[in-house]
Amino acid sequence: MDGIGDLLARLDLQAGDRVLDIGCGGGVISQYISDQTGANVTGLDYAASAIALATERTAAKGSRLTFVEGDISALDYPAHSFDAVVSLDTLY
Repeated sequence: MDGIGDLLARLDLQAGDRVLDIGCGGGVISQYISDQTGANVTGLDYAASAIALATERTAAKGSRLTFVEGDISALDYPAHSFDAVVSLDTLY
């Protein structure tokens, strides 16, 4: 995940920062970001099965990882809810 390492270096995320991962799929990248930085990551994907998989797979890290089913074109988060927004390998 060297490309992601470069991204994380540029974002300079710290423990407790809030990240939105749009199109998170099974949550692998969300988990990596959280593991490397200590950030709280919310993964968003339209596929209920992907959200269920991500939630189950990362249950032990539930304090830093949240996965929600949603639509990128209908985000319902207040302004400044996140310190960073990422979307990797996502088609819209």
